[in-house]
Amino acid sequence: MFDKDSLLRQLHELPFHQKEYWVVAGGAMVLHGFRAQTHDIDLGCSTHLADQLEQQGYTVLRCDDGTRRIQYSENIEIFENWIEGTVEMINGIPVVCADGLIQMKKKLGREKDLADVVLIEKARKCKLEINALSDPTPRKEPAMTYTLKNGKTVTIRKPSVQDAQSIIFIMSTAYTETPFLAREPGEFCKSVEEEESIIQNKCNDEDSSWFVAEYEGKLVGQCSVGLVRSSLRYRHRAQVAFVILKKYQGLGIGGKMMQECIRWCEDKKITQMELDVVTTNEKALAMYRGFGFEVTGTVPNALRYADGTCADEYIMIKRLQ
Repeated sequence: MFDKDSLLRQLHELPFHQKEYWVVAGGAMVLHGFRAQTHDIDLGCSTHLADQLEQQGYTVLRCDDGTRRIQYSENIEIFENWIEGTVEMINGIPVVCADGLIQMKKKLGREKDLADVVLIEKARKCKLEINALSDPTPRKEPAMTYTLKNGKTVTIRKPSVQDAQSIIFIMSTAYTETPFLAREPGEFCKSVEEEESIIQNKCNDEDSSWFVAEYEGKLVGQCSVGLVRSSLRYRHRAQVAFVILKKYQGLGIGGKMMQECIRWCEDKKITQMELDVVTTNEKALAMYRGFGFEVTGTVPNALRYADGTCADEYIMIKRLQ
């Protein structure tokens, strides 16, 4: 049996990149706090990781839909492309979101899975009621206002639950505007309730932070920064990521968000910032280099598009004093 602590220890030992796998089923129930223990660990994974594991000789079974089920160890099974909803980070581990977990359980349709759905929904309702009693007024987060090169201002601040719809619009729109992000157009499909839940969880996460950019009265971008892993040997490293709507690129908004990410890292005594960027994304590369990031490696075929073509990504690092 795995409780949350033993589960996290096991997961942090996995040699997989965070973008290549995510925790599902019982493990996700434990990490979300819906259950105290799980008998085993089920993971979803990308096709790229499934290919690697099959090439390495792990036992592979084919599911009815043609995807692969991989026996990684006595306690860990990995399922190719098994995902509903989106993935969020919990204690430095990628985990299917609560809404996605509910969808997966409903699709399985077994008695125990439907019982888990009831358990999740009751736990979420209870949590909202407790939050409402303990903190009935929204917490005000500090915001920074900057003057841009066009003379107008942008405010960089933490998101609130009231921003959920705007954040959904930013992400769903951005995926149609650029090939440099992680998802295909139409693949991002969060509900407002799901986004609100993610915002609430992020506000209480000491190992990561999240900023939105407000320009001319509306949100036009967002960025995230957080520990690569929560283990002691990794707590000097943080990963950053940015999204800005195309219409508002080139104004300096990304640079202001980067300043807030750097400030957060300095406050947390982090000494190394990291990011991934498609090798042909010249505008982003120019900004990152301007902030002192250096290319330290290349991931070939990091992204595979719907038409079968691929894109490489640079790994970039900035060292902080």
